[in-house]
Amino acid sequence: MPTHSGMTVRELVEEIVRTRLEIVRVIGDPLNVTLRDPADPGRMTALERRFGASLPASYREFLGTSDGVPGFETQFDLLGTREMLGQEYEDEVKRIRHLAWEVGEPGPLEGWIVGMRHGSDQVVYLDRSRRGEGGECPVVHWRYEPLGEAPSFKGFLEMWLDIVQGILRDAR
Repeated sequence: MPTHSGMTVRELVEEIVRTRLEIVRVIGDPLNVTLRDPADPGRMTALERRFGASLPASYREFLGTSDGVPGFETQFDLLGTREMLGQEYEDEVKRIRHLAWEVGEPGPLEGWIVGMRHGSDQVVYLDRSRRGEGGECPVVHWRYEPLGEAPSFKGFLEMWLDIVQGILRDAR
């Protein structure tokens, strides 16, 4: 159970990046994790038009903190508007949805994929089919089947901070 519920999305993202960089220092993990400038509000609106729905508040808050986080994890980046509005995103989403169809796991078929890396089979998606009253969507970490789930993007960041802090503890 995440222990960081009092932190803002910005604080969670910054602490995850700080912890990932410390893991790099301690164990020599070659991952290059990067915070970006906040997403332009016009690009967030364009993304909402593309999806045909408003973004969940905690994901919108994330984009307002960093327009994606390359190197967030070894198998996926957290995507920002620059990736999600591009053609490569559309091509990768089609590939992942085809894979999900082949393995009989429908989750990514209807979700908004917000974490992936070109060629990887591991993704993070917002499950828009289970959107809650406040507009938040469950966030699912997926590779052929669900690997983990959080009730919101903020909840996903809380869960991920617990994971990377555990990796750092074990590395020391």
